[in-house]
Amino acid sequence: MIKKLIIISGIMVVLTALYFGAYLPYQKSRLGILALHQIRQAKSVAEIEDKADIALNYFSPVGQEEITFFITDALISLIGRLDKKNAVSAAPQLAAYLEKINEPIIKKGRGFNLAKGLYSLAKANHFVWVQTDDVNFAVKAEDYYKRCLVESPRRVQCLYGLLDIYGNQKSRSSDAIKIGEEILRYWSMDNDVREVLEKLKTR
Repeated sequence: MIKKLIIISGIMVVLTALYFGAYLPYQKSRLGILALHQIRQAKSVAEIEDKADIALNYFSPVGQEEITFFITDALISLIGRLDKKNAVSAAPQLAAYLEKINEPIIKKGRGFNLAKGLYSLAKANHFVWVQTDDVNFAVKAEDYYKRCLVESPRRVQCLYGLLDIYGNQKSRSSDAIKIGEEILRYWSMDNDVREVLEKLKTR
């Protein structure tokens, strides 16, 4: 009797491990892939959020942050592809949604994924600024870039992002020059940045 109980208990342990360690992550990945496909076909921001939430809200002990980043990258790309007419209303909504789904990652306050999440939100708000010319999004992007640099001081994407934000605002030419010079200290062969600096100094 005891032997049978041990065998049954062992089987239950294995089945539980398979359920949480394999089945749930597989289902979440499947839903994530489906969401990425459906996002491309969605007709509104509300529909995009509904499709993405199905994957994001599905419980799995692993895979949440990976799915979040896949969806984030897809929506950032979408923001960049919007025409100017649709961008005015849709782009800010998409950026707000991205901040919502990345909030748990940001709140953790540590690790590689924190820097990645901060950079993603910086890029999203940066794209919204480019699409809408609303300087409030440039301010938000700048803040996220700076926070990302605290976690990852030489993250070149953040430095380039700040250079673009500062360089495209006449009142911030001096800030752009400082960032450009910092980039050249790390990557002295970047002739594109060198050319940007020359133009900024003579502007």
